[in-house]
Amino acid sequence: MRPSALLHRARVIAAALTLIGAVLPGAVCPEAAPLHPLAKERKVAGFHAMDRNGDGRLSLAEFLAVRGDSPQARREFAWHDLNGDGSVTLDEYLADPPRKPVPGKPYLRY
Repeated sequence: MRPSALLHRARVIAAALTLIGAVLPGAVCPEAAPLHPLAKERKVAGFHAMDRNGDGRLSLAEFLAVRGDSPQARREFAWHDLNGDGSVTLDEYLADPPRKPVPGKPYLRY
């Protein structure tokens, strides 16, 4: 089999797994690739710049003060708030894990 055909087949399988993970509760989604060290440095610096009170957690107010109060910014905050406690820790901010599946929505990462 040609390498391009193998690559296409791998992409189709990955897309199928992604959709299955989004639709079926408890399904396992593919793991995210680790961040490049320079990208991680930039994200850490961005997190600390947003953390105005220095407590190691971003509140919604701190996040929106930097990103602007828009529906998209609120969705992004909720995307980072993995445990749903209303604040984002550095580990949550750095994580690019498979997202919590939303019924009827495809699994997307940005």
